[in-house]
This record gives sequence, structure tokens and C-alpha cells, in this order.
Amino acid sequence: MGQSATLYRILIDNFENSEKDKKQMISLTKDFVTFEKSFLGLDFILKKGEDERTKEIINSLFNPEVEEVDWNSIDFDSLSNKEENELLNGDDAVCILSTEKVKEINEILRRLNKEDIASRYDSKELNEHDIYPRVWHNDNSPDKAFNLKNILDDFEQLRNIFKQAEKEGDYILQFIG
Repeated sequence: MGQSATLYRILIDNFENSEKDKKQMISLTKDFVTFEKSFLGLDFILKKGEDERTKEIINSLFNPEVEEVDWNSIDFDSLSNKEENELLNGDDAVCILSTEKVKEINEILRRLNKEDIASRYDSKELNEHDIYPRVWHNDNSPDKAFNLKNILDDFEQLRNIFKQAEKEGDYILQFIG
């Protein structure tokens, strides 16, 4: 099992009417895309050669800001076993991109094309920068992963989900783990 990132499109009404239990909101999604083990490579390539402001926006894609836990303020005696288990064993980050953030990201993704992404791909550079899963290569056979073909496929999926989310005014729920 490896790291993955899943992005879910959520209707605004579903978000605003929910109790904001993010994991439960997954059942309310309209569409989703999962990036198995390759999302950090895509993140690196999207940022390559961009200005700092653009890098910040791209960073929100796969590096969501998660609230820090103030361990000293938690009354463990008042937590149920389930709550305590989720708090102590919750290694996954679940965050939400607003419609405004979706629009910002989509503007960047619209500007880029497959040729831009292909020109930024360098398997040696990805491995030298220790970009997970650290097995990037140049064999673009259909049965191989962690290559340019994989990155281009992921880029198209990313563009499609953000294009549709902006068009329909959706939030994006991020599940990174």
C-alpha cells in the first residue's frame, strides 16, 4: 500500500447542509479521481518553473493545510474509544478546497498543456529530489507506471475534475493518505 490522493467533487448544497464530517461527506460526492502513488511527482512537475504565487496555489492541491493538534488541551478521558482512536491513528489528511480556490487552480491548469508537462518531466530529477515513490523512469509502455505517460494521464484527470468543478460551482474534498 502506498500514498494516494483522492479529489472528490462536492455540490455546494451538500457541503453547506452537512454536519461537516468530512469523511462522511465522501458519500455525497458527484465525482472523484484518485492518484495512486504518483501525485507528488505531478505536484513537483506542476510547480517546476512557476513563480512563487503559482507554486503556493499548486501547493494547496496535494499538500492541504491541516490544523495542528494541541495535545495538551485534549481531555482524553472525555473521548469515546472511537474518537480517541481516530485522533491517535488518523494519518490521513482530509481538507476542502473552496469554490474560489478551485477557480484559482483551474486557471493554472487551463494555462498548462500536455506539452508543458512533458517538457518538465525528468525521471532522473524526480528521483534525485527524492520524489515519492522514487522509482521514476522513461519506459512509457502501457503496463508501466511512474513515467511520463502516467504523469500525462494524471494531468488530464486533474484538469478534467477541476474544469467540471469550476463549471458546476463545486467544492473539492481532498483525501491525502
